[in-house]
Amino acid sequence: METDPVRMLEAMLGIPGVRVAEIYEQPSGLRVEIETSVTTASCPSCGGEAELDDLLTVDLGEHSAMGQSVHLEWLQRQWRCSMARCRTQPWVERDEGIEAFLARSSQRRTDRSKQ
Repeated sequence: METDPVRMLEAMLGIPGVRVAEIYEQPSGLRVEIETSVTTASCPSCGGEAELDDLLTVDLGEHSAMGQSVHLEWLQRQWRCSMARCRTQPWVERDEGIEAFLARSSQRRTDRSKQ
């Protein structure tokens, strides 16, 4: 049985491969920053090793967990190729689990608005 509150929140979000980076208590509810578990990447053009270029904060909107408002933000990694000769522009990570979560969440909001 899980007793760590962060792990419990990760389980409630139901996004495989994503972990909670930070949780902030605010008057309006929680602000939760998530990140993928990916720590390395390869250049999509040359296959060279990528370097972390930046962390972008992507607003994933308002959700709820156990009756509390949760504002979700994704700390999305931006990568760049480490090969000096490669001219590939920096790129951002994509995550199918986050995309599926947003599609499910969007559908639930649409369904509730019809009631």
